[in-house]
Amino acid sequence: MTKETKYVPYTQSKSLEERIAYVKANPNKYKPHSEWLQQPVKQSDILTMKKEIEILKKYIDSIKQ
Repeated sequence: MTKETKYVPYTQSKSLEERIAYVKANPNKYKPHSEWLQQPVKQSDILTMKKEIEILKKYIDSIKQ
């Protein structure tokens, strides 16, 4: 017989102090919010989004006809 495990969100499984300590221990993984906001968007990401929008437009147009 196996014991069922219930999903517990990370924010509930760890205390605030433990989460803060983890973020401070991994500075390369987590940037400060203000620094993260200033990070430039990659040109390739923009081009990918444009292509996806064009595909979506064509699909919507085909449905309308």
